[in-house]
Amino acid sequence: MTEDLSSTLLGKWIVDWLSHQRSLGRDYGGTEWILKHLQRFVVVHLHASDLDQASFLISGATPSGICRPRHVGADN
Repeated sequence: MTEDLSSTLLGKWIVDWLSHQRSLGRDYGGTEWILKHLQRFVVVHLHASDLDQASFLISGATPSGICRPRHVGADN
C-alpha cells in the first residue's frame, strides 16, 4: 500500500504505535500490513477516518475478532 498512513486519525495512531514498537527493536512488518489494510477498510467501506464503536459494530466484527454472519434468515 502506498497511501500515507498519517492521513487519518486511525493512521496517525498506527504510525505512532509502530514507531514505538520499532524503537524497542521489533520489526512488526506483518502487523503493519494488517493495520494498513484495516485503515483502508475503514476509509473505503465505512467512509470514516477512525474506527469508533459505531464503525466497529457496522463492520460486523466482535470484540473477540470473530465476524458475525451478516445475513441470517430462515433459509440459513
